[in-house]
Amino acid sequence: MSNYYAKSELVQERQLKVQELALRLAITGNATPASVVIAVDDPSILFLKTEGVNKITAALNGDTAPTFVAQVDANGLFSAMIVVGEQIKKVLSAQLIRRTAHGVDTCKLADTDGITVLGDKIVLDCDTGVDLSAANLDACLIVKYEVQE
Repeated sequence: MSNYYAKSELVQERQLKVQELALRLAITGNATPASVVIAVDDPSILFLKTEGVNKITAALNGDTAPTFVAQVDANGLFSAMIVVGEQIKKVLSAQLIRRTAHGVDTCKLADTDGITVLGDKIVLDCDTGVDLSAANLDACLIVKYEVQE
């Protein structure tokens, strides 16, 4: 996060409200959906769901299961949940930047607004176009959001 603060008080307030997380993830593809391997640098914050591997359900901690699009490994479709741990006001943007190949993919907000029922988790549907049944994905998920004041 930048240490620069704008001279305008309104712009300064906005800079302070917006939070950003950068989370590395790797998915090792496999023709058998249940054999896809998920690795994340922050396993207590970022949880993924592919066609055959679901790390999200166990991490809900009493929250309602989000509504995701169908995960399809061959099409590079997977879902993500980020546990922020405080009440989220709004998800501003989410993108996936590939680390080993050129590409930036957007992630769509799941559950209409990208926030779970309890309000402390961000939920996303990511469409990479990477065939996860045959190829690997090494990426960084960048999410910008605001928390409740």
